[in-house]
Amino acid sequence: MPSTKTKKLIGFTPEQIEMINELAARQGTTFTAIVSEAVDDYAAVRATGMNQILDRLLIEHGDVIDRLSRT
Repeated sequence: MPSTKTKKLIGFTPEQIEMINELAARQGTTFTAIVSEAVDDYAAVRATGMNQILDRLLIEHGDVIDRLSRT
């Protein structure tokens, strides 16, 4: 039976754990909330960058991409 857990184990250094715990305490939130927000922010930036690259490729080389898709 597959596991229903949604978390993966991450190997944080003791220094990272201390920094995240301090940040969570200052913000009145949890370790997990801090890490989740950081992951969401990182993924959003990466997705935006990827979309910008794809848009530029389509604008600058759309004709070539179109021809290649038909071969």
